[in-house]
Amino acid sequence: MFALLYWKFGLGLELGISLIYACLLIIIFIIDLENQLVLDIVIYPGMLLALAFSFLWPGLESITSLEVGGIKLGAILSSLAGGAIGLAVMALPLIIYRRGMGLGDVKLGALVGLMTGYPLVLIALLLSVITGGLVGAILLAFRIKKRKDPIPFAPFLATSAMVTLLWGQAIYQWYLP
Repeated sequence: MFALLYWKFGLGLELGISLIYACLLIIIFIIDLENQLVLDIVIYPGMLLALAFSFLWPGLESITSLEVGGIKLGAILSSLAGGAIGLAVMALPLIIYRRGMGLGDVKLGALVGLMTGYPLVLIALLLSVITGGLVGAILLAFRIKKRKDPIPFAPFLATSAMVTLLWGQAIYQWYLP
């Protein structure tokens, strides 16, 4: 993963930020896969870092070009909007069907939104739902999991977040001409 990030970004600020994001997402991926937990001790500092990095991350899609004293406020607004959308979309299954999603996954949705910003958060969420659904269907079809067995969702969301951080702009441009 680190070699891929170096190849994509080269030495610089983007590489440093993406390495920190990768470390956070790998930790979340492994812990949820093994224990079906998304820990607040990882999520909350990650949220603070994502907010701080929104001032620096050049790939963050801006909602507006608002700038005050050289500080790009459009990027922070994009990050906050992405966090709100990620939180809202991931909270829907929790609200509708209490056992369908854990609160940790909801918080992770907010973190992914803060990392990717609006509109790229939509790509990350869509990719995670598609990959999670496909893997879940395969696990059910081969009777590896039963219908009532839990399937951790954070690995799909973390992977989709990393894919979006790497290629989200290209996917967005391809999808919307």
